[in-house]
Amino acid sequence: MSQWSDPRFIIYLLPIGQVDRETLKFLADSVIKTVYCPCFILPPTELPMNIKRDHEGKIDAQDILEILTGKMPADGGRIIGVLGSGQICNIDLNLLNGCGQVPGLSAAIALQGMRVYLSDKFGGPERYRENLRRLILHELSHTLGNHECYAAHCLMDNIAIYSKTPRQFCPSCSAQIQRTMEAGPGIAKFMLGTFFYTRHNYRLAAKCYRAAAKLRPDIAEYKYYTAVAYALMNNQKKAGKWLLKYLQTTKT
Repeated sequence: MSQWSDPRFIIYLLPIGQVDRETLKFLADSVIKTVYCPCFILPPTELPMNIKRDHEGKIDAQDILEILTGKMPADGGRIIGVLGSGQICNIDLNLLNGCGQVPGLSAAIALQGMRVYLSDKFGGPERYRENLRRLILHELSHTLGNHECYAAHCLMDNIAIYSKTPRQFCPSCSAQIQRTMEAGPGIAKFMLGTFFYTRHNYRLAAKCYRAAAKLRPDIAEYKYYTAVAYALMNNQKKAGKWLLKYLQTTKT
């Protein structure tokens, strides 16, 4: 899988609350060994007090994914939050050990629900580490465009994380990951620009779109949205400049 390697496509891990360094390093190494791109650990942070929770205190998955997207560093390709405590739930209030945008920029895993596997009854420390490895790769793969998959022994199967049988990405899921990785960091910048655009932050949207256009000058769409974002900022000079670049690209 070394053909996925792209040193410009950086994945960040963001510890939320108390997460031991050994676990974070293990998770980062698991990512590096699978998709062959840099994976860095950010300084720990805490969730905002007003984050949406259910009546039992579980964190809304969509809320945490949006918060994580907004915290991704400028050079990031993806960001994965690692919750030291607390639980995540979906819109139906079902408990989740992890979640990820499909496709998107952010994913999150919750260690609290996984610690049961530290018990010898459920496999002990070795089983716990293997399940964590599967969990973070499963959620990362969602951000790279893969949905749940039911191919035999695929990591994108819902039960893959907890199965005792060896698991890896099936050929179809591997191909999707490869396509996304080959698109490089330009698509990540474009997606982050769209994140800010939909929240009417046109200044940051323009900055991200412009960065995407510079990384992939062959993609006319990136230039078009850069022009649109500048136009919405009432910066007609820059809007005109990028619109001209867009028109020049579409003629070639």
